[in-house]
Amino acid sequence: MRAALLAVFLAASAGAQPSTETAGLGGDPPGLTWSWSPEPRWLAPADVGRRYFDGGLDYGANFVFTTVPDADVPPVVIVFDPATPSTARIFAYGRGYADAGIGRFDGAAYDVSDPANPRRLNVGFSEDPAGNQQNRRWTPDGSEFGAREYLVVFASDYDPSGETYAGRTIYTLDTYYGLAARVRDGHALFETAAEMRLTPDPLRDVAAAAVANGVADAEWTAATYAGGTEVRAVAEGAVLATAPPADGRVRVAGLDPERTVDLRIQLWGPDGLIAERPVSIRAKISEGVAAFSALDPGRAESLSYGDTWGYVAPDGTEYALLAVRDGGLSVIDVSAAPAAAAVEVAYVPAPVQSTDSKDVKVYGHHAYVVNEVGPIQILDLADPTAPVEVGRLDVQPGVVNGGSHNVAVAEGHLWVTGGRFGGNPGLRVYSLADPANPVLTDAFRPDHWPTPYYHDFEVRDGIGYGSAIYSEGGVDVLDVSDPTDVRLLTSFTYPGAGAHNTCTAEDGGTLYVGDEIGTSGNWIRIFDVRDLEDIERVGEIVVDSSAVVHNCYVRGDRLYVAHYTEGLRVFDVSDPHAPVEVAYLDTYLEPGYGFNGAWTAYPYLPSRKVLVSDLQSGLWVIALEGDAVASEPAPDGRAALRVWPNPTAGAATLAFDLDAPAEADVVVADVLGREVARTRASGRPGANHVALALGGVPAGVYVARLLVDGLAAGTATLTVAR
Repeated sequence: MRAALLAVFLAASAGAQPSTETAGLGGDPPGLTWSWSPEPRWLAPADVGRRYFDGGLDYGANFVFTTVPDADVPPVVIVFDPATPSTARIFAYGRGYADAGIGRFDGAAYDVSDPANPRRLNVGFSEDPAGNQQNRRWTPDGSEFGAREYLVVFASDYDPSGETYAGRTIYTLDTYYGLAARVRDGHALFETAAEMRLTPDPLRDVAAAAVANGVADAEWTAATYAGGTEVRAVAEGAVLATAPPADGRVRVAGLDPERTVDLRIQLWGPDGLIAERPVSIRAKISEGVAAFSALDPGRAESLSYGDTWGYVAPDGTEYALLAVRDGGLSVIDVSAAPAAAAVEVAYVPAPVQSTDSKDVKVYGHHAYVVNEVGPIQILDLADPTAPVEVGRLDVQPGVVNGGSHNVAVAEGHLWVTGGRFGGNPGLRVYSLADPANPVLTDAFRPDHWPTPYYHDFEVRDGIGYGSAIYSEGGVDVLDVSDPTDVRLLTSFTYPGAGAHNTCTAEDGGTLYVGDEIGTSGNWIRIFDVRDLEDIERVGEIVVDSSAVVHNCYVRGDRLYVAHYTEGLRVFDVSDPHAPVEVAYLDTYLEPGYGFNGAWTAYPYLPSRKVLVSDLQSGLWVIALEGDAVASEPAPDGRAALRVWPNPTAGAATLAFDLDAPAEADVVVADVLGREVARTRASGRPGANHVALALGGVPAGVYVARLLVDGLAAGTATLTVAR
């Protein structure tokens, strides 16, 4: 080893920050610094998308995965000098990074957390069997990828025999760092002896999130080598809370939930302040919410939860159906929630060959449970406490592991999207004339996109909207008025699109498009679709520019959004082009963004409770405050009759408005005019509601008529589905 050079380097670095090159994510403080000595450096980053070293350096946890927590990664010095060679393990690039034997790295790596006693470490590197650099030495070239000779530094003490990692792959080893490098333009490999010091920030990954109104948690990673003994949360010069560095979290109470508080998270040691990071937090998790409760069914087989949908039994009991990913379907009685706890009353496992139960929808008393790999399960919910599987629908016959990602129920049909690309991952349409035995009526493949795939589908009044998420695509507008002959009407998009889900205003004139994976912001865009030949983008909804949106639905003049880490968001869309947020509840209380938190917000229960599925915590049942509750379906005339849910399994609510007291009756008749049900309403001025029980009425289409003082005043079509 070149002891003199290393000693000089350590001495120059002690007690002072070295000259550094750093990079961060999203403007956050960098979690790693590196310095090179002597200049000029002759390495540059190879293109593998890593975080630091201009994109070529990272902790083992982010580079190849590792068994070493970030907090335990020490500062390391890498010596680049052919006079100090190390035995290194080679891992085959393109072959799962499997062990490819012993090679040589012209240098050495040292843990320098104790500068007086540097500890030599094992190293390894990858070599591309398809390349022309198979010389069993670490010799990256000047190409974009540096011949894919990626260097890894391990936590173990140096083993000159090189046998420590024999027979292993590069993944899940005790890796401190990974370096993807190429020879810098105008320079040569090892043109000078040099050293690179990698120093983790002693306090990093600092974030804060509200856990209740006025209460927040601050989180961090604190390096163990830094000698810190206490972390403090400070605001306006006052210490609000403290915790040991190893806890990684401190709870701060008494914050003003109505304003943003600037916290400073500080790492202290015996000799004083070691590091400090700012973080801002508004300690408020809800607004416009009267009450809520949560239920995690605790299914051990589930990594997380997916979609939720509502079901109203003929006796009026309200249930939530919760997709248990890698599990099946949970049936939950929510009739008493959120005032009392929701109760799981049944559980149906997914088929053995299926994985990842993602989505569920209801038609009458049948539920359709989507599996990403495997058939759709068809369940009879006549007794919700004892669901019966009555069929399975293979939506991609002949495709190995074929399945679907999503399903919509509308206009008496099942609209299936997603699944493996080997079959037809566009749209498959099935008649529900016999709900237990859906029959394929048409399939539409969107070949005008690079990837013929719809992630989600919506149907309203004979128009279908397909979200072409994987094609940098926007939305296809389809004529689905004839489910045996689906046709493309038009398509529209926007720059950097990754359209995941759509929902229309109830008049069908405005379309809300949620973007999950696009490159220009993962929020909602608003389009005027009244004229399909001139679709116009008229606005957007940005809850947090760093957050990702998921599913949305509209009921009346309210838009309900499941916004992943931002939880449930509710907007007044009485002016559909200018939504105003009226309520929210954060169901995911951890810091950060990404694909965690709220998946679906279901707003269609007669009680107006909102069901929210959260990937990590299960089902939330939420009652909104009066001003945040959706209006009923918009009236059309003095006494227009409105009905929901429609279709129904046998229990429905009918509503109408009266200007003055009157005798009011609701009569339900079949298509031949034969009366099947009649009920008397209160007939008071203003809004009136009628609970209608149709449990004994055969499946079919019916007409509900409102009679006011004996005269016809309104009609509505009602579908009873069994």
